[in-house]
Amino acid sequence: MLNSNKDNYVGILKCDRESIDRIFEQYYPDLYRYINYRVNNDDLAEEIASEVFIRLIEVTKKNKFPETNIKGWLFLTASHIIVDHYRKVYKKPETILNEEIVDNGTDLVGEVEAKEKKKMLVAAMTNLTTEQQDVLNYRFNLEYSIEETAALMNKNENAIKQLQFRALAALKKIMSNNQ
Repeated sequence: MLNSNKDNYVGILKCDRESIDRIFEQYYPDLYRYINYRVNNDDLAEEIASEVFIRLIEVTKKNKFPETNIKGWLFLTASHIIVDHYRKVYKKPETILNEEIVDNGTDLVGEVEAKEKKKMLVAAMTNLTTEQQDVLNYRFNLEYSIEETAALMNKNENAIKQLQFRALAALKKIMSNNQ
């Protein structure tokens, strides 16, 4: 397991495959879940997660590797890529229609309602600040502790608690206004 001290990055300085593989295996599942929660699209989440690791390889080749917190760097990079993606989408909206609906015996009404609620939540979350989105994602989607979230966001635990409280209050207000 990688610690946050610089000694563990010696292999990354050379950009060796083993170091990158270890980082990928350790952080990809949480990174993917974080991204997918923000974009609500499996394919796009995979694409963005891949881009994060491509950028990691690029910075290590330039000897500009993350010096203290590789996990924080990965999540911050993902957040920047997501913001860039949404900027492009808002400039050029795109709608994909699925014309095949297969009846596999599931409750379609319940499934549609659940998807609509999730869509409403995702839409409401876009009205929050990036920090508020991140704290809610870390705490409730990824189920990170206050301590882990504070370390990832480079804040103290009290600041995370306050940020979480304000984010939930803002989200509740946005959701109640949309109903």
